[in-house]
Amino acid sequence: MSKRNYYDVVGVDPTASQEELRQSYLMRSRVLHPDRFDQVKQPKEWKKANEMLSELNEAYTVLRNPKTRAEYDAKFGYSSDNEDKRTQRSQSEDGFAQQDKKTSEPQKDEPVNQSRTKKKLLNTVNFEELPPDIKERLVDRQKSGAGKFEGQIKIQTEKYSISLVCILVPLLWMGLLLKLADNYKWPSETIAWYSIITIIASLLFFWGGKRLVFWHRSTLKPYVYFTPLHYIRTHNDEIKYGYLWDIVDCDIKHDSSNGAYSSSTCTMVFDNSLEIVTIKNQDIANQLINSLRTWEIRYKQAFKDNDWNYFVTRDDFAGIQGKPIDDKLASSFFSQLFLELKPLFRFSYGYLLALAVGLLWLFLAFNLNSYFDDKKSWESAKLFNTASSYRKYIDTHPEGRWKVEAQQQIGKLYEESARKYVKERDSKYENSASNSVIELLDYAKATGNYKVSVEFMRENKISPGIEETLKRKFGIANVIRIGNSFSDDNMKEREAYLLSTISSAFKQIIPEDILDFSSSSVQEKAPLFLVSYVVRVSGSLYFHDRDASIHPRMRPFYPGIFVDWNFEIRLPEKGKSYSFALKSDPASHFSSTDARVYDAMTESAFDGFRSEIVKRLGLHSTK
Repeated sequence: MSKRNYYDVVGVDPTASQEELRQSYLMRSRVLHPDRFDQVKQPKEWKKANEMLSELNEAYTVLRNPKTRAEYDAKFGYSSDNEDKRTQRSQSEDGFAQQDKKTSEPQKDEPVNQSRTKKKLLNTVNFEELPPDIKERLVDRQKSGAGKFEGQIKIQTEKYSISLVCILVPLLWMGLLLKLADNYKWPSETIAWYSIITIIASLLFFWGGKRLVFWHRSTLKPYVYFTPLHYIRTHNDEIKYGYLWDIVDCDIKHDSSNGAYSSSTCTMVFDNSLEIVTIKNQDIANQLINSLRTWEIRYKQAFKDNDWNYFVTRDDFAGIQGKPIDDKLASSFFSQLFLELKPLFRFSYGYLLALAVGLLWLFLAFNLNSYFDDKKSWESAKLFNTASSYRKYIDTHPEGRWKVEAQQQIGKLYEESARKYVKERDSKYENSASNSVIELLDYAKATGNYKVSVEFMRENKISPGIEETLKRKFGIANVIRIGNSFSDDNMKEREAYLLSTISSAFKQIIPEDILDFSSSSVQEKAPLFLVSYVVRVSGSLYFHDRDASIHPRMRPFYPGIFVDWNFEIRLPEKGKSYSFALKSDPASHFSSTDARVYDAMTESAFDGFRSEIVKRLGLHSTK
């Protein structure tokens, strides 16, 4: 044991309060801890630190207990008035007496064990929990450069401009989203992308807003300080600090891009704690390298010379008990992950709120897009002003705002078509036939069934071997065979042509989207346009003019063909609206080749039927 008294060893006078005694002990135990030295490379320093810490522990063990301290004072002749002075000093320390009660548990006041290797971890403390003098010193560090604080190196780690960007970009996106909503309905892929971007933007907005608010409200902004004794990182009034001699390893690396300096990275290892500082200025990085070397030499020399004043005057956190990261917690990967995500959990309610706002904004954008799609579709329908454009609007927007107007416009177009038909119908029209067309228009207007179902019912009564029958009947030897001129395929082609010519005649007066005769496959309860016909042999014989000189018995003859027609217009739930019957006789003369004679006869019959329909319905002829 040293000849010095215990009060000198701890660094207090005999009138010091228990709290003053405790704070002085904590500060000196940090400085004297042997773990700051390598036992192999620095055996003298390590041995000296053990001796001095052992001496400090011995003194504090006696003085920390009021009973043993009183015995020590009595044994070495310290005044009995010291106890009263200690009580007065304790009560004048603004609550330190109460704090001493809270922190006087044996496990917290146990002397430091120099034989145990303690992991060097950074301490954390909140700015508001610090004593006023330390607060003032840290604020001065933030406001000052290197001049006032003996070569202090200060590096700004974050700028509020990043937070502003994180706020402005989402705001711009939200405005753009509303602008993009002024369009036709978004496809599903676009909706998916807009949803993802909006949710990310809302979370980013909250994150940037939270950072900006904290940055504005906090006294200590995001900085890193290197001082002769400390590494200090401040962020929104949270302070993380460690002593330079607790650095296990330090590396400063200069980075370049395209041959030019870009930044420097300072990596410090505090055993299980890793600190990385990015430095944008190469001069500051070089200054840091030199300063760390200089400071190391100085504090080692001060320790060697027992120059405790060097440490006391430079220790920003003298007497402060920081909160180290738990050793066991720090050793686990998942625990480290938890520490990283802990701030996120702390503000999870805020992120949930931001997510809710983003979803609400999406809901607003989708509704606006639905409105603008409805509006643009309606404007497009009005621009074309056709029954088909209004029907398309109704089909694609069954709950559209202008559905009633679209239906009214369709009704007006039907009325206009009816007036145009009455005005422009051919003078040879049949009254009952024309009335049936008006009824068709009225029915289509009322029901929306504007497609007329056109059906053909045919019967071929040309029996096989008709040529031999005619030979015997007329006593001739040569009747040209009819062959497949009236096969189903050939007749279907003729029916399609007949439908096309009738549809063309209607379209000259009535638009196709008002009455459509273009297809036989239409919707249920459609008006019926029924054409029934029977193909027969007329009993007449035809021959070419070039064969007139041939004897009748040997002359080639062609059997005459005629068609019996029956035409009906039927309305659902009403039945037959109009009908007529027609017999198409072949013409008396054909100018056709041998192979086309029967086709010419049939075309003549079909053309005659078409002309009759056009005339009776009052439609313009297509020829």
